[in-house]
Parts: sequence; C-alpha cells; structure tokens
Amino acid sequence: MSFYIETSSPEDWKSKLADPKHWKKNRSAMALAYSWMEAKGFPKSVKDVFEKSEYPIFKNIEFLSGIVEHEVSLPGGRRPS
Repeated sequence: MSFYIETSSPEDWKSKLADPKHWKKNRSAMALAYSWMEAKGFPKSVKDVFEKSEYPIFKNIEFLSGIVEHEVSLPGGRRPS
C-alpha cells in the first residue's frame, strides 16, 4: 500500500529519496525538487515542450498531482532507478 504525501517545500522531498546521499546541491534530486516546487505546476522547460507539441491536447495541459520519488526497476539494472 502506498500513500502520496503532500509537499509544501523542496526540503519535503528529501525524506522521500531512495538514497539520502542524492540530496546535494547540483545533483538531480535537489535540482528537480526546487524546479518543480518553485514552478507551482509544470517547470517552464516542461511547459514549453507541451506548448510546442503538434497535439492540441497538450496546448493547455494542467498539472494536477505528481509523485516525488517512484522507484522503477529497469531491465539489467542492479537496483531500482
């Protein structure tokens, strides 16, 4: 069973990481947390991709919810990514 916990700041993401060592300045975990939380929706770079899409459904897409850290097992991997 999983529960998705609301976050109110980038620091809330730290406790959700698979490995706390990933929470460092200039590393992807921290950079993504700050990017998404400061955007209060889709970060500009993500929104730009949707707006440039040839598919009309993506032109006015709205961010509803997200999962902070979701481990995915990749074929051939030693551990979830």
